[in-house]
Amino acid sequence: LTFPPPMCSELFRIPYEIGGVKLFGFGVLFWVWVIAAVITLIGLARKSGNIADAVGALPVLALLGAAVVFLPRIFPEGLPVRGYGLMLLVGITAGVGMAMHRARQGGLDPEIILSLAIWLVVCGVVGARLFYVTEYWNESFAGKNFRDTLLEIANIPEGGLVIFGGFIGAAVGFTIFVAKHRLPFLAMADLIAPSMAIGLAFGRVGCFLNGCC
Repeated sequence: LTFPPPMCSELFRIPYEIGGVKLFGFGVLFWVWVIAAVITLIGLARKSGNIADAVGALPVLALLGAAVVFLPRIFPEGLPVRGYGLMLLVGITAGVGMAMHRARQGGLDPEIILSLAIWLVVCGVVGARLFYVTEYWNESFAGKNFRDTLLEIANIPEGGLVIFGGFIGAAVGFTIFVAKHRLPFLAMADLIAPSMAIGLAFGRVGCFLNGCC
């Protein structure tokens, strides 16, 4: 079978400057990030009274700052907005928002959902990538030296995620998180189940935009 070429894998590109004003790099978004990071850290420290909670947010804030600063070097012609990536982001945002709402209704701190979401996203992406690499090893990864193989495996922006592997990875991350925080497994599974359905729905739209389904 010959699959059709991608229809809308890249929807458009975001320019790094508008009217001579820099957005990315050390531009407008960098200073927005600085202000948002300071407000976030101060808010976490005041809310919990423990500086450790604020320190725990530093890795995520640092990743966001690094993305704002270094994206122009990675994509010099502008930031590509791809159909699958956009729908993935929308699905994650919608799913996390619904889970936080349901957690609040059930008397659970919504911030625990944010922590869980990080585990699910990271483990899900790793699982989805590993599934893809395993499935297409002979076609895309075999026969290269060790360094090139590692770089090709890590080249997630060029595509190559399988939803089945994502579910397996997310399930592993969910199990570890629930056990670590001593949360009721089935109750937490019930809480996030609708969010998983919403994420899958947006993901399927992304697959259609990418032309692979």
